[in-house]
Amino acid sequence: KEKKEKKSKDDDSDDDGEVKEEKKEKKEKKDKKDKKEKKEKKEKKEKKEKKEKSAKKDDSDDSDDDGKDGNDNLKFDDEELKSVVGVLKDFVKSKNGKPAVADFFEELRLQQISQVFDDKVRLYVVLEVLCGSAMDAKKVADG
Repeated sequence: KEKKEKKSKDDDSDDDGEVKEEKKEKKEKKDKKDKKEKKEKKEKKEKKEKKEKSAKKDDSDDSDDDGKDGNDNLKFDDEELKSVVGVLKDFVKSKNGKPAVADFFEELRLQQISQVFDDKVRLYVVLEVLCGSAMDAKKVADG
C-alpha cells in the first residue's frame, strides 16, 4: 500500500511538474513575443524620428540657400559662374551654334556638379549662354 501511495504521489508531483513546465514555457514564449514586439516598436519609432530629423534637416538646408553665407554654392554674381558661362559658350560655338539638347544638358550638368550651383543658377547659366548678357524677351523667343 505504501508503495502504491508513494507512486501515486510521485505521479501527482510529475503531473504538477509538467503543468508547471508548460506554464513556464508559455510564459517564456509570451515574454519573448512581448520583447520582440517592444523591439519592433522601438525600431519603428527610431525610423520615424530619423525621417523627421532628415526632413527638418532638408528644410533647414533649403532655408540656407536663400542667400545666407553658410554654403559653397555659386551665386549669380560669382566670378566662377562667369567662367562656367564661358565654357558653355565655347561648347555651343564648337557645335556651330546648334548643339544637341542632350549634349548641351550633359555638359551643363557636368559643370553644375563640378562647380556646385543650384537649379535656379543653372537656368540662369542656360539663358546667359543661349541669349547672351543682354537677355530680353525677343532673344529668348528667337533662341
